[in-house]
Amino acid sequence: MIIFPAIFSSAHAQSLEVIHIQTENNLAYEVRWNGRSYPSSSNGYLMIPDVPAGNHILLVNFSGEISPPYQFNVSVMNKPLGFSLRQELDNTWRLFDLTEFTITPGQVMQPSKPVEIVIKDPVGDLPQKHTDNPVVIKKETPSTPKERFTKPAVIRKIFDKAGTTGIDQVYIITNGSKTDTIAVFIPDLKDETGKPVTNQSTGPAETTNKKDMAYLFTATLVSRRLRKTFSK
Repeated sequence: MIIFPAIFSSAHAQSLEVIHIQTENNLAYEVRWNGRSYPSSSNGYLMIPDVPAGNHILLVNFSGEISPPYQFNVSVMNKPLGFSLRQELDNTWRLFDLTEFTITPGQVMQPSKPVEIVIKDPVGDLPQKHTDNPVVIKKETPSTPKERFTKPAVIRKIFDKAGTTGIDQVYIITNGSKTDTIAVFIPDLKDETGKPVTNQSTGPAETTNKKDMAYLFTATLVSRRLRKTFSK
């Protein structure tokens, strides 16, 4: 009959403690513990009540882009705890025990990044799979091939000199990044009497058209050289 009250008294002897936290720079934050959220005051003070003895994990979240979340392992031993939440020179956060003068380093918790799924040809709905990270579904649109624009070849004459035996000409041909130089000699055609052949010549048609054929030969030579140079 005496055993039961003794056990009952022992079960209720365990006390619930309080954790006090104050940021050294008076920065506001939030602590998540035991499935609940505890926001601090505007000047960075926080009290977590009803904490049993044992090891506990405190997740500290800061607002905005101040700092990523930090996780702290805290041991409660049947007495209230007081901590100063300090930011070090390397921007890491630590808990300084105000009674034991010990330091508990925090573990930075990187926020989970969304998982991106690229779909080239989606058919129906995707099977849903549980994941801790958010899923972003991105549909890949086929790219339209760009039309290639080819600049026409540029032919520029840089030398033209007429002599007793014919005409010397030099051309520079540019096609894109390629450049070539072509030298052409057009002979001075003469008839049987030694006179230059002109279109007004009274000779046969075959003779009067020889000079025109010479110019046609020159144009054909330039065209052939152009194709040979830029087809490589």
